[in-house]
Amino acid sequence: ENLAGFAAYYRPGPPDELKLDKLYVHQDFQGRGVGRSLIASTEAAAMAQRRTTLILNVNKQNLQAIRAYERNGFLVREAVVVDIGGGFVMDDYVMAKRLA
Repeated sequence: ENLAGFAAYYRPGPPDELKLDKLYVHQDFQGRGVGRSLIASTEAAAMAQRRTTLILNVNKQNLQAIRAYERNGFLVREAVVVDIGGGFVMDDYVMAKRLA
């Protein structure tokens, strides 16, 4: 009854994109294809909605996640720094994957 992971997505402004907003895999399940399956499910949802691009944000320091996304066909689209208040910023890459 352990939760292996979960994903959440939404439709951002551009009509051709779906944003993978959250993707978490419990450490006990990492390296077992759970993340790949969650990404594949999100891709299927995007294609069912006639979206051609799946995008996501990832912290620039999260090298493990960046490598995992690259293995799943994502490329860095741009670097963004967003002020979130209190002297803090989100220092992310926006990654994108074109869907077939």
